[in-house]
Amino acid sequence: MSKETRKISNSEIVWIVIASLFVLASLFFGIIGLIGRYLESGNWIEKFNDSYNAAFKMSLPFTGHATLYLVIGAAIYLISTLIYAKRSESKFEKQERRKARRRMEEDIVEEQAAKLAAEAREEEDVIDAEPIDLTDLK
Repeated sequence: MSKETRKISNSEIVWIVIASLFVLASLFFGIIGLIGRYLESGNWIEKFNDSYNAAFKMSLPFTGHATLYLVIGAAIYLISTLIYAKRSESKFEKQERRKARRRMEEDIVEEQAAKLAAEAREEEDVIDAEPIDLTDLK
């Protein structure tokens, strides 16, 4: 019994890449946030954090942004995986129904062929039978 491999669609790859980019951004912001926390005040990371928060109208440290991007990336990956798994499962079920229907049709054809062969054998038996002599019955 060989295991069938599932073909991955281009759109699935795109969604996985998008989710991975969010996770990589999360990793970047997490590391930069941890480094910036232990540097002296007024460093370039703190200035970058201030300008980044001003651009997005937020007031989160980089570790907060990291957590946010990690949650977004995980949600995108989870949703896309569930959608494509359901799609793959419905295709598999459809193929199995077709195979079952084909087997049923083949069984019906075999039964009809067996029935015709049995009828042909009965006809041969009737033709080969010898007539009974009724004169000996007295």
